[in-house]
Parts: sequence; structure tokens; C-alpha cells
Amino acid sequence: MSLLLRDVVIEKLQKKSDTNYIQRVQALADDKKVTITKWRNTGRIMKRKDYLDHYHKEDLASHDFGLIIHDDASDICRYAGGFVVQFLKDNTYLFRYGQYQVNDKSIKKVEKQLFEWAKPFIV
Repeated sequence: MSLLLRDVVIEKLQKKSDTNYIQRVQALADDKKVTITKWRNTGRIMKRKDYLDHYHKEDLASHDFGLIIHDDASDICRYAGGFVVQFLKDNTYLFRYGQYQVNDKSIKKVEKQLFEWAKPFIV
């Protein structure tokens, strides 16, 4: 099962599933050309605790790329496929999977790097 379809299943199993998110991810899975703009539009910001309580374990089960949640992460933006950008307390953004990480004051730069890294797994 593709990561996008697995992500739809993860969302459907939530107590309060987000039908708008499910539709956006399904449309992305059906799309022949996944662009950063379409992928970026699936991002949802949530508190660190909410991410850890509702998605973290499922994301690791579907694809363990070595995601490490930083101790200083206050919020998480989760995108289609279960990929995340962390909002750090020093007002920077981070994505970190194993040894590969990008940290910057620009979320667009971090999203672009994450998309390029994750793209082979979501298309």
C-alpha cells in the first residue's frame, strides 16, 4: 500500500477524522504529477502532544525513516504521507529523519527540502 493511501487509513481511524484532509490526500494519490504546492496544501499544524498521541506511532509503523522529534519542538506540521516539519522554540523549522536534517528560519525552505527528500516515497 502506498504511503498516501496508508495515511488515509491512519486518518480514518482517528476518533475525529478530518474528511477534508482525507479528500486532499486521496486526490494527491490519484494525481499523476505530485507538486510541492499540492503536497504543501495537505499540511496540518498541531501541538506536539497531539502529534505524539495520535500520529507518531502510526507514522513509525508505516515508514520508519528514523524520525526524531526534537526536545524543543512545540508544534508539528504533518503532511501527506506522514512527513513532518517541527516548529522549534527558537522560531526555526526542522525536519529530521535519521542523519538527514534541515533547520532554517524559513518554513518554505524546510518544506522544499523535505518534499525533495520524501518525493520518491510518495509518488
